[in-house]
Order: sequence, then structure tokens, then C-alpha cells
Amino acid sequence: MRIDIHQHLNFLGRNDAALIQHQKDMGIDLTVLLPSDGDDDLKASVPGPEAAYQFVSAHDGFLFAANAPPGDQETLIAYIDKGAKLIGEIKFNAPGDSPDLWSYAEVAQQYDVPVLIHFEPILGITLDEFATTLHRFPTVKFIGHAVQWWAQMDVTQMLLREHPNLYADVSARSGHTALSRDEEVTRNFFREFQSRILFGSDCSDPTSGRPCHGRDTLALIEVLTDTKVREAITYDNAAHLLKLDMTVIAPIT
Repeated sequence: MRIDIHQHLNFLGRNDAALIQHQKDMGIDLTVLLPSDGDDDLKASVPGPEAAYQFVSAHDGFLFAANAPPGDQETLIAYIDKGAKLIGEIKFNAPGDSPDLWSYAEVAQQYDVPVLIHFEPILGITLDEFATTLHRFPTVKFIGHAVQWWAQMDVTQMLLREHPNLYADVSARSGHTALSRDEEVTRNFFREFQSRILFGSDCSDPTSGRPCHGRDTLALIEVLTDTKVREAITYDNAAHLLKLDMTVIAPIT
């Protein structure tokens, strides 16, 4: 089975039917929808958590995350109570040790759900100061993703080695570009961090003319891992991290 931990509704204008078909074409059984915090200016027109909640209520094979503007812990808690399995994608301009980021981590700590963060200067959280947050919240599971996360793999790997509560999301062009650069480096990366790497796609419908980074990354994983590591990255790690009982979750139909 395959779990995709990173997808969006209305991503770059993609409609719901195209999203469902896109996930089927990749062979995905379960997809996590990451809403915006309600400010769509920098988020590719992705809607907020209510739209994700309503979609998941009407479709098998999908879960959703909680999100809200910085400091709005009440909304995060409300959607966790409705069944959100994580918080994210956190994507606003702030340093990695920002009290605004800590407001999300406080809820994650209280409710034992992970936080997925977009690391990118200006358009996201800055990776450079993030070690402070990892030290401050050692029991919170953080998932790293995006441009700076994958461009600075020396920093990323150092943080992964020092902080067992940190996970890596391989999604989007940034993930695929970094992982396709050197096969031997990527093979070692997959092997070393096999219990904390999560498959995500974060790509738009390929019929739009854009490449399907999710499918390309799956192909990389297939070539560069053995069966045990491949199953961990594409299924087991996400199921464990999100505390899923797959015997009661219906796949995409």
C-alpha cells in the first residue's frame, strides 16, 4: 500500500476529480490533504481546513490536517477534534525559532500530532534557526519539506541525526531534484533515515503540462531501495506517525 502525506485541494486550480484521478494514477491508497491557514496569497489558491474537512467527509481514501493563522490555537484544536491527523502545512515568513511557530508546536505537543513545515526564506519558515525549536519541543514530531530543506541537505542531515523527533517529506520538485542529483548519496540517505522518511507528492495534475514529481519520486524510491526500506518510506512510517488503523480506513475508490 502507499500513503501520500502531502497533497492539496484546488492546487494551482486543479479540480477535485483531477486530484482523485491523479492519486489513483500514482497508485496511492491514502492521501493526506494539507490546507492553507486561510491566507491564500502565497499558497497556490489552496483553501483552508474547512474545505479539506468537508472533502474528507465525502470521499474515501483521504485524511486531512489542521491549519490556522499563527496564534489561532483554538481553530487548530477544533479541527484536531474533528479528526485532523497532523498540523500543516505551516507556510509563512518567519525564522525557525519564531514564537508564532511555537504556537503550532504547543498544540501539537498537547494533542500528540505532528507538524509539517515548509522551509523556504520569505515564502516559508527559515531552516537556519530551527534547531532551537527542536530543542524546545523534543516530544513533538516535526516534518521538514520544501526548498531550503532540500537545498541544504548538509544541515538537514545534521538535524535528522541529532533530533529523533524530526522527519523528512520527500515531496515536490525540491525533493525530487535533491534526491535525483546523486544516486549513491540518495541511496545512503534512504538507508540511514529509513524510519523517518515519508513519501509525499505535492504535485499538480500532470494533464496541466506540469511534471508529476510524485510519480518521478516513487520511481526513484523503487530503484534506490530494497523492499523493507521502500515499504517504510511509502507506507509504514506514515501509518505509524499518524497512528492509523488501516483495517478501518477505506482506500481511494
